[in-house]
Amino acid sequence: MPGTLETLEDRCVPSAAAAQHELLLSVDGLHNADLSDPQLASALTHIENLQDSGVNYTNAFTTSPSDSFPGTLSYLTGAGPGTTGVFYDDSYSRTLLAPGSNSNAEPGTEVQYAENIDKNQALLSGGGNFDASSIDPTKLPINPTTNQVVYPNQFLQVNTIFDVAHQAGLYTAFSDKHPAYQIADGSNPQAINDLYAPEINSTTALLNNATGKTVNANALLNDTTQPAQGLSIAPGYFASVFATGPSGATQPDSITVDGLNVYVGYQNGAAKDGSSGSSTIAQFTPTGANGTWTVAQTWSIPGHNDGLKVDPNTHLVWALQNEDANPTLVVINPATAKTTPYTITSVNGGGGFDDIAFTGGKVFLTASNPAKNPNTDPAVVQVTLNQATHVATTTPVLFGNATALNLVTHKTVTLNLQDPDSMTVDPHGNLLFTDQADNQLVTVLAPGTAKQSVTVLPLSDAAKHPVSVDDTLFNPGATGEMLVTDQQTGIIYQVTAPAGSSAQAFSAAQDIGELGTTDLATGLFTPVISGLGSPRGLAFLNAGAFTDLRNFTLVDPSTDPQGPNDPNLINDTTTNVLLTEKYDDLKVQAILNEIKGLPSHTFFGSDKSQIPAIFGMNFQAVSVAQKDAHGGIALLPNGQEGAPSALLEGAVQHTDQSVGEIVDSLHQAGNWDTTQLYLLAKHGQDPRVGLGGLMMDSTLPDLLSNVGAPVAQATQDDVSLIWLKNQATTGKAVAALQQFQQTGTINVFFQGVAQT
Repeated sequence: MPGTLETLEDRCVPSAAAAQHELLLSVDGLHNADLSDPQLASALTHIENLQDSGVNYTNAFTTSPSDSFPGTLSYLTGAGPGTTGVFYDDSYSRTLLAPGSNSNAEPGTEVQYAENIDKNQALLSGGGNFDASSIDPTKLPINPTTNQVVYPNQFLQVNTIFDVAHQAGLYTAFSDKHPAYQIADGSNPQAINDLYAPEINSTTALLNNATGKTVNANALLNDTTQPAQGLSIAPGYFASVFATGPSGATQPDSITVDGLNVYVGYQNGAAKDGSSGSSTIAQFTPTGANGTWTVAQTWSIPGHNDGLKVDPNTHLVWALQNEDANPTLVVINPATAKTTPYTITSVNGGGGFDDIAFTGGKVFLTASNPAKNPNTDPAVVQVTLNQATHVATTTPVLFGNATALNLVTHKTVTLNLQDPDSMTVDPHGNLLFTDQADNQLVTVLAPGTAKQSVTVLPLSDAAKHPVSVDDTLFNPGATGEMLVTDQQTGIIYQVTAPAGSSAQAFSAAQDIGELGTTDLATGLFTPVISGLGSPRGLAFLNAGAFTDLRNFTLVDPSTDPQGPNDPNLINDTTTNVLLTEKYDDLKVQAILNEIKGLPSHTFFGSDKSQIPAIFGMNFQAVSVAQKDAHGGIALLPNGQEGAPSALLEGAVQHTDQSVGEIVDSLHQAGNWDTTQLYLLAKHGQDPRVGLGGLMMDSTLPDLLSNVGAPVAQATQDDVSLIWLKNQATTGKAVAALQQFQQTGTINVFFQGVAQT
């Protein structure tokens, strides 16, 4: 499936003639949508700096079909698969013979140029010198005319930029994921002077440099917390301790997540009317040992914090204080640590405000502790900030005596909202808040518009007893964790929900110490965790975490100090994002070495040669995270996009930091002004379109065989590539596939000129 990509060219020289070096950095899986995603902004600072200072090509597209080989060759040759003859790293040739065949064999064979042609796939070196010497010629197809094996570069039908540069006497270097990327040589197998191609599908482990022992990368990625004690937990759920709070801070309440940043409001016993005490706002990041979450910075805010949210556009943190009286609003800039207080006036006879919600480009607050009963004052307001006067202005959105549809009785009722409290946004962009003392949830549909309407949902348990809840949370659809603050014990819990609970509503029942699911049709509260002290705030943290890998080394069976039978060795680096990030670090180090005029790898010596005229590498971690079961972009039940998984954010952040390291190295070496840096993407796999399903079975081959168009080979991955046994049956095959496409099973169908 083709997907858009963005090419960033950073031109730091007055003219193209001044450039002495061309550096190509390719990020598998990077999309325009990633660069514009506000949740990924904090993880893309270095790349966005290049974007801001460079030339942006926003109408660039991947090849059709799109994958590593055709994508890479498109920018190394300027041609698509129909011209290069290379459609995939697993393709078919009608003219070549299978590996090991004799010249009398019938032409026609699968052609694989990936890890399968390594001398030793288990090793990072591929069993050779990290380059073409790692290719086992006995695994290559054979040209029946010459009876010679066909190396990857000989399969390519056009030349490459390295080929042209070599002919001009220029020094070149390149790094990608298999020794099979020798294909980039083009017509001259010596065109790339320094080819560094560590095997990505090797068997690897992470070696802790401090202990000299390996660690389990899967455990490092997924198990960074301590099991919770003393709780009753429903089958399929798991609870652990998320993090330790800042010293002296007590009563965690509100909690909110912004990418790889978690913010918690500690009330510290401060008075709810602001008459005494102060609260602590703490920022947690996964920068502790082994990726654990730790306090990054704190802010002391006068008053009693209750209400904490992050503006998704600016990434500023909004903190409300004093829900009973004398309200204040403080906006925190985590990047500068600056706090800005805003004056905000009570709208309900002296009460305060309890919570915040951002939706539809607007900001809403719940107005708490109303003076009137019945409450005829605003219960929900829209707020705007005057950054010059530091005054917050409110506009009524919902009054306490509004008319609503009771979802249980299906009758219209008049509300009397005596305790508007915690508020969230449902998957459709509506406001949902707790009327806590009245044991009900209120939803404001299309808030602040002419189409606004209201529903109310009384809450009860299985015995029909009323249930009062604080926060309610919607799982946005990705596999991940709920964070639960326990105000009484001071613990923040991390709760894993079982598969199938995506977009389920969860609520914290503070009075009975339970976390449970809430049926939004019946109001039934079903506990999943009991034994909590006083659960309050809820937030969703996508699965996986950013892990600082600087203290680890990637090892394989030949370099693992615990030997080739080390249980921490994992077959195929791409099955674990952390291993893939560390694998990318190998290629980053190659670029850093080359910027200094050194060989890409110490295996090739340490004598200075020269800085390549053309050099580059490819990053894999983002693509691997996108395709991981816990990665990608969550999709909501309404088909809209949810949040990028933290697994994906971690990979994006790691890649971005690597790009920044390369840019810094160019500056330090004095080569920035003479280097043109190109940031590209070569993959069209897109986690933002959902799971279309991979055609891994015989559905299409059987379909074509039944219409008289038998298949010679079907390469089926994120696309299905079909080679027919007889090209004369192409018409039958096209007609059958076009008809089959109408069933919705095939998303996009290409044939003929569409492949060039």
